[in-house]
Amino acid sequence: MKKIKLVVLILILALSSISIIDRRETFVDRTNYSVGNGSNYLSSVSFVDVDFSFDKEVMEYTITVPFSKKTLGLTYVQEDPNSIVEVIGDEELYVGNNSLVILVTSSTGEQRQYGFTILRTEDNTFIPNEEISIKDALLNGEENTITVAVTGEGVILGEDTIDAFKTSGKVLYYEWRNQGGEFISSLKIDSKNIDSEKKLNPNIKNGITTAKLVKFLEGYQYLGFSTKDTNIPDGSVYTVTVDGDEDIYTLYYYDNDRIESRSLRNMDGKVEFSIKNGIDYALISKKDAPQKESISGFSWILPTLIMTIMITVFIVATRQVMYRRLKNSKKRK
Repeated sequence: MKKIKLVVLILILALSSISIIDRRETFVDRTNYSVGNGSNYLSSVSFVDVDFSFDKEVMEYTITVPFSKKTLGLTYVQEDPNSIVEVIGDEELYVGNNSLVILVTSSTGEQRQYGFTILRTEDNTFIPNEEISIKDALLNGEENTITVAVTGEGVILGEDTIDAFKTSGKVLYYEWRNQGGEFISSLKIDSKNIDSEKKLNPNIKNGITTAKLVKFLEGYQYLGFSTKDTNIPDGSVYTVTVDGDEDIYTLYYYDNDRIESRSLRNMDGKVEFSIKNGIDYALISKKDAPQKESISGFSWILPTLIMTIMITVFIVATRQVMYRRLKNSKKRK
């Protein structure tokens, strides 16, 4: 019996020592617990396949991503691993502006907010200035809009490529930029406007040759463009940079045997207008534009009409006077 009591006592002492060790270990863990440095900064932020520079002191960012980018693939690193991070808006991207907010709360309760505006471009792809690349994009590409990046002459499209273009239902942009990457001009061609299978030359010429338009603009400074010998479809859109800061520009062109004009708005240093094949165009700021009466072929109609009415009224009145005199003379007889 004494042996049994001794064994039980030994077991009780052993269990008590284990319990003390467990409590001691727990106590040690708690004393080593770190509350962090109290920072609410992010040390890095990145998105998959997006090239941008993150600075922890900069709170607002604007980033442009291509149409093919549907999700961001956000990763970040906290400066204090114990800070709490809340991400708002890291979802599927819409075409246009998207908002992403990263809210960081420090272990002491202080908050910091990083804001990102993500611009997802429209259904568009950039391809080299090569006919084979354009044809492949027209036949096999998923994008509805294709942009050809051009620094010199835009590639001329042959009949086979034109045929592929007509059946593609797509829109083709030629975009010219200088060596510094600054926009110069662009030509937008919609496949639905193509009605010819002849070669298409996208290189709109500088200068004008139409004699009547040249004479009309004599003495004025203007930017001249010509679509002669290009086979560019009617309804295509040409966008060009302008040096002046005028809000309104006037476009003159000779069409259907008369000089026409159109007002264009300066949009951040660019003006755009629809064009027709085989036409000369001249662009002048509105304040410097010709103030002649013969801007349009209809300018002669109004004075001619007024003169015709006056002559008609004169003839009718003269006949009335003569008729009354003849009538009075008969009564006297």
